[in-house]
Amino acid sequence: MTKLEFLRELEFSLLDSLPAGDATEILADYKDIFENGIADGKNEQQIAAELGSPAKIARTIINDLKGEQPEPHITYVIEKQNPDPPENLANMSTRLGAYFIDSILFSGIIILLAMVAFYSFSISTTSAVQVNYAEVAQNSYGTHDLSKFSMADAILSTLSIFFVFLLMGSSMLLSTLFVWLTNGYTPGKWLLKIRIVKNDGSKISLGTAFVRETVMKSIANGLTSSLLNIGSFIWGCCTPLHKTVHDIAVDTTVILAPRVKGE
Repeated sequence: MTKLEFLRELEFSLLDSLPAGDATEILADYKDIFENGIADGKNEQQIAAELGSPAKIARTIINDLKGEQPEPHITYVIEKQNPDPPENLANMSTRLGAYFIDSILFSGIIILLAMVAFYSFSISTTSAVQVNYAEVAQNSYGTHDLSKFSMADAILSTLSIFFVFLLMGSSMLLSTLFVWLTNGYTPGKWLLKIRIVKNDGSKISLGTAFVRETVMKSIANGLTSSLLNIGSFIWGCCTPLHKTVHDIAVDTTVILAPRVKGE
């Protein structure tokens, strides 16, 4: 819901029961709430979601002005221009724990695959040496003729080395794929019951996951010698919404995500 839609619905609900002057004053207060929220970096949809239903807000205000008991579970927010952070935000210690779990798991996968690649490389090299051992032994000068190695062995060895570098580069994409395919989870986040969502609570796209996990957390962090992630963590600890640099870059947040039985 946009700012204009929210204010129109609120105005319609208030004018039925309040004088025009009172309704105008209340609408002005809510306009200020939207302007303050936008100044803090929020979008209109997020502010509207935090405020709740305009019709329910109107009923609460009307009941309050008439001295009646407000409806249960409805918060009176006229004077609450700087709302408290949502209660379901994940704290930074939990996020750090998930980061370490993911780092260990992803590194283990890459190391295992790299070991397979190196083993393949060593087997191909050993085979080439054994094939040419007899000819080297018979060489009266006792030198190894590198030309004796077959072209196939050389290609296989080159591909093995290339495969290792490919694995190291692809490690940056593992987190991206997990986040996108599992609706905001990584293995560490799943274990600690937190997940990544857009600021409005919607699912993140593949492009958002790529920029957040690969571009910001991996490439940009590597270019800054890990200073980006360190500074980002400190910033998240010091701000009420626990926003890191990569959260700010793509409008995401990390929330608590308790799993239901059987999930």
